[in-house]
Order: sequence, then C-alpha cells, then structure tokens
Amino acid sequence: HMDQEGSDMIDAEQFGAGEYIQAYFNAGGTYKNPGTYLWFNARTPYQQAGQWGYMKVLPSGDRSILPLGKVKPKGVKTASQPSEEEKSASKAVSDRLSMR
Repeated sequence: HMDQEGSDMIDAEQFGAGEYIQAYFNAGGTYKNPGTYLWFNARTPYQQAGQWGYMKVLPSGDRSILPLGKVKPKGVKTASQPSEEEKSASKAVSDRLSMR
C-alpha cells in the first residue's frame, strides 16, 4: 500500500488472455513487511473474471504454514532461495522497470 511506511509503489505490466507473468520479488517488499497483500487487475471486468488474489507474507522464521509433506501440487514450487538464474531475471526486470 502506498501509504504504509516501508512499502513500495510498483509499476504495472501488461498481459493479455492466455499469457501469464512470473514475478520474482522479495516477499513483503524491500523491507520484508509481513501481512496479507492484495494483487489485482485495475479494470473491474477483469477483476470480476478472476484476475485478483492474495499473497500472504509471514514473519521470518514463522512456520505456521508448512509444506504439504510428500504431496506436491504440480507446477508449484515450495518456498526456497531463488536460483542464480531467477536472481538474474529479477534484476533484469527491476533494471527495465527503473528505466521508465
């Protein structure tokens, strides 16, 4: 939220039907603020069609939400440190957005 101390305003990225965005960012923004964050498409018809959701950021070390054990949903990674490739991709996106 732009009025919350320590939070950042982020840029917008376009994507259309059948496309997706892989966003790599630090949970809770630069300052790793725990909380429940709402993301959404700013256009109401798209929100109503399902382009919105919540992202829950827990305090560092909190174990109240645990991995599913041996069950792993297809296509979903459990929380982990980003790989060097992911860090590089994230930096490239950050650099591109900061040039706007």
